[in-house]
Amino acid sequence: MTIHARIFLVIIAVAVVIIVFGNIIGALFLTRSISTAMENDMLLAVDIADQYLTEEIELLKTNAADAANDIELSYNSGESKGVLERVCAKYPRFNGMAVFNKTELLDWWGEHPVPPDLVNETFMQTARTQGAISNTMYSPDGSLVIYVSAPIRNDLVLAGVLPGKHFHNRLLQFKLWQTGHIFVNDEDGYVVSNPRPHWVDERYNFLDMAKEDSSYEELAAMTRRAIAGERGMARYDIFGVRRMAAFRPLSSSDVGWFVAIVAPLSESALKNIPSGISLIIVISLALSAAAAGIAAVMLKRPYEEVDRLRRSAEIASISKSTFLANMSHEIRTPMNSIIGFSELALDGEASHRTRDYLGKIKTNAEWLLQIINDILDISKIESGKMELEKIPFNMNELFSSCRTLVMPKAVEKGILLHFYAEPSIGKMPLGDPTRLRQVIVNLLSNSVKFTKVGMVKLYAAISAQDKNTITMHFEVKDSGIGMTEEQIEKIFDPFTQAESGTTRKYGGTGLGLAITKNIVEMMGGKLSVESSPGIGSKFSFDLTFDTIDISNDNVQEKNIVFNEIEKPAFEGEILLCEDNVMNQQVICENLARVGIKTVVAENGKIGVDMVRGRLLSGEKMFDLIFMDMHMPVMDGLEASEKIIGFNANVPIVAMTANIMSNDREIYRMNGINDCIGKPFTSHELWRCLMKYFKPLNLQAMNKVRQTQTDDELRRKLIVSFVKDNKNRFGEITDALNRGDNKLAHRLAHTLKSNAAHFEKNLLRQAASDIEDQLKDGKNNVTPKQLAVLEMELETALAELTAELSANTTVQSAEDSQSAAANSEPLDKEAAKELFEKLEPMLEMGNLDCRNFIDDLRRIPETEKLIQQMEDLDFHEALATLGELKKTTIERAQKV
Repeated sequence: MTIHARIFLVIIAVAVVIIVFGNIIGALFLTRSISTAMENDMLLAVDIADQYLTEEIELLKTNAADAANDIELSYNSGESKGVLERVCAKYPRFNGMAVFNKTELLDWWGEHPVPPDLVNETFMQTARTQGAISNTMYSPDGSLVIYVSAPIRNDLVLAGVLPGKHFHNRLLQFKLWQTGHIFVNDEDGYVVSNPRPHWVDERYNFLDMAKEDSSYEELAAMTRRAIAGERGMARYDIFGVRRMAAFRPLSSSDVGWFVAIVAPLSESALKNIPSGISLIIVISLALSAAAAGIAAVMLKRPYEEVDRLRRSAEIASISKSTFLANMSHEIRTPMNSIIGFSELALDGEASHRTRDYLGKIKTNAEWLLQIINDILDISKIESGKMELEKIPFNMNELFSSCRTLVMPKAVEKGILLHFYAEPSIGKMPLGDPTRLRQVIVNLLSNSVKFTKVGMVKLYAAISAQDKNTITMHFEVKDSGIGMTEEQIEKIFDPFTQAESGTTRKYGGTGLGLAITKNIVEMMGGKLSVESSPGIGSKFSFDLTFDTIDISNDNVQEKNIVFNEIEKPAFEGEILLCEDNVMNQQVICENLARVGIKTVVAENGKIGVDMVRGRLLSGEKMFDLIFMDMHMPVMDGLEASEKIIGFNANVPIVAMTANIMSNDREIYRMNGINDCIGKPFTSHELWRCLMKYFKPLNLQAMNKVRQTQTDDELRRKLIVSFVKDNKNRFGEITDALNRGDNKLAHRLAHTLKSNAAHFEKNLLRQAASDIEDQLKDGKNNVTPKQLAVLEMELETALAELTAELSANTTVQSAEDSQSAAANSEPLDKEAAKELFEKLEPMLEMGNLDCRNFIDDLRRIPETEKLIQQMEDLDFHEALATLGELKKTTIERAQKV
């Protein structure tokens, strides 16, 4: 034999040993892995089966209890004949009913006779206090039945009759693999449900079967383990087939049954392993590379499925987060205007009734915003980003606000509301009234939701008090449907309610109590629950607050509440980077009313250039920058990064609708100092400004600065809308024709937001449809959608132009009167000084330039400039101003 042959044989021999040994080890490992995975899946499946059966049993008990209540009502009304027949027809699950006292059968009706000695069964004794269910048993006529009992009154007990195969019929619909199945046995080993109907009819007993036939011993051993309360796995042979079973006792109280899921091993993935390994060995000897490839394909399939499921879960999670962020942004943009305009209107002069309406609009808008925030609160709580305020508030005012929110639903249902807060004389608590109101309203809303008749009470009492703190006990009590102990254990889990049918019947997301519990714990309390089915529920908690001293006169005269603090006044200049014109005007107006001058940049790049220009020229830097995050040309994050890179030492506050916890973290990581969400209330704006400005004396300053009316603000907005959107349709179609879908998407988004400010809902919807068809950079816009957008835009422009014309007529008359009162023309020096003031304001697009229009009317040949300023065409106005200055200088030289 040549050396080459010997080497070949040695290599072949070594290869055979390695391949065979490796495949044997691989087969053992794979078998173990698949077996473990199958056991875990079956244990999960048996837990699901347990949950299903437990809910079915509890539902039967509930039906029996409801039937018992109906029987009691009939007996109380004096009715005695036909009661059971009528009640049984109402609850078709039962095919018979019987009523017992302590010792004997009093009445029965149904398909099968009820034995009088049934009263001595254990489950009937249990039914004196609570519902119970029997094992399968035979009626006097030999039929297999199950009894469900419930207490009536005066020691009377109802026994509802079920067909003995009730659970058998329920479980037949479930299949595992090909012939796998679910079976149920009672605590004595008797069959309750099994795919073999005669086993159920004849009440086979696995323990007795093992005594007669040893081939059932493994099955009997599993039965004994399950009866003893174990949850686990078993393997056994029966009828010559090896089987795998997962078993556990039923979770339902007072039922000693166990449930098991069984499937033949021959139908599992394990059956393919021997033939597969043999094939791999043969192919490996012939062509090792091909064998390795085939083995890889066979072995990677389960991992591919796991990876696919993991990716699907990740995509779903990302989609959920993106959806929440987008919805928050879309809703907050119009909410910014609703709350902002309400506050601006309340800040002006109005009748008592109008102020009352505006106040309610503002209150409910703020609560709608709070509901939006509730959707995001879970993520804030889980990420540890939820923060609590510590400000003074009035408990009675807070209770009144809560009552206003829940009263309509309570009145609709005819439920009486009772509120009481023990007064704290001379003290005012410090805390987070918004979060406390959220807690109380969540509890009240739940109580009203689950109460049909009766009363809902809110009670707060002082349980302890010293010089600097006060501890209050809060209770929300109702006479509603109540809960069992098992249901109470579930209600604080997110997205979970006491029963699976609760959402369908009563509504809700299952978030409220989870959020409420976490907020109470963050405040240092503990939410407790007491409840009884059919009687009602009580939620209570204790909170300790720091306090401040107040006089009783202050409480009565100023009617102090947490959101009616004195308006501050500041002195300073802010750069606002914001592309939405309406948001620019709302923000500028709010800032002007507290003394802040505002310079507007329409995008991040302009803002960066303004900051750089002030640094280079040595001009005083802005005191603060409000930065929108989503702008054309350059977004807020990029602009903030560049400004921080200049070392300008100016604080940057993100002002955006994207305020989820991960958004705030992104802003913080990029060096942004703070964040204020859209929409914001004036008080939220003030609290933000207090961090960066020292407040001045309010009294004289506020009267000087608050000169423009709310009508004037609306006129500005209309002018801005008409000016910016008169060519918007052409801009969108031009962008689409050029293939610039991103620009078209942004233009449609801005138009949608602006339309919402004026409640032009048809235009808003048309723009929203265009925006939706341009998401992800794809153009799916139809000609019909474009035609609708064009028509609705023209309609909106016509309506707003007509409103503007009507207002302009009135304004012109007022201007004429004003001009008449100030008809004396300005001298050359005064005109020159006025021009010098106007020039930088026009350069920056500052809306306050229009405050000088009355003075301009006293200067000849300024009509064109005035019109351009009223149209907010600041670029053209700046050019016209240059011409006027030149003309004024030439005239002065001639003189």
